[in-house]
Amino acid sequence: MAIKLIPGPRPGTEGGGPPPKASTASARPDAAPVPAVQDSATRGEVSDKARDAVARRLARAFDQAVRLLHGGKNKEALIAWRKVLKLAPKLPEAHVNMGFTLLSLGRPEDARVFFNSAIMLRADQANAHYGLALALNQLHDTKG
Repeated sequence: MAIKLIPGPRPGTEGGGPPPKASTASARPDAAPVPAVQDSATRGEVSDKARDAVARRLARAFDQAVRLLHGGKNKEALIAWRKVLKLAPKLPEAHVNMGFTLLSLGRPEDARVFFNSAIMLRADQANAHYGLALALNQLHDTKG
């Protein structure tokens, strides 16, 4: 089974564009949202410098998780995705990639939870629907 990773955040960017197309995670589009940072920044609670630092930390964590998953280090990737989700709990791409990591570890029930949460965050997240279908198939749940 080939897993197609989806893009994540780029430092200093905010959402507002169309949802990113599926591609390798290392090629993140400028339009990808940074929800945890954006939410605080729009309320004026975080300086630009602090927001940029958080965005850089998030981008580094996302890239590390992708590298681990691509390298087949699924247990380490699982820990890395947890770190990403702690930094940006509303980032659907992180939920999707966590789901694919869990599928790689043979945990389709747990993966289903993350694919569903990605769909709740962004209903048109195609990779979340695809991952959910894979998880349901592994669970022999053809009705969903």
